[in-house]
Amino acid sequence: MVCGFFTITHYNILFSALISAVQLLIINSKNKLIELNKKLDPEIISFDYFKQSIEIIAYIMKILFKLDDLEKHLANIQTSIVELEA
Repeated sequence: MVCGFFTITHYNILFSALISAVQLLIINSKNKLIELNKKLDPEIISFDYFKQSIEIIAYIMKILFKLDDLEKHLANIQTSIVELEA
């Protein structure tokens, strides 16, 4: 199936690469969270570490929302391609 220069396969490959990149960012953020948690003193919680943990979680959530939007966009593109070919 061809639409312009890209086929659905091209879009799927691009989307898969994007998902892999996002997953790598999430894994790296998770590892940073684990390292931050190791540094926390059980009796004294440092505000900076706590703040960084919250920022990392917010960043991951932002990525997940963008990924969801990209999935919807890809579905719309695929639907448009099918309609154009019909």
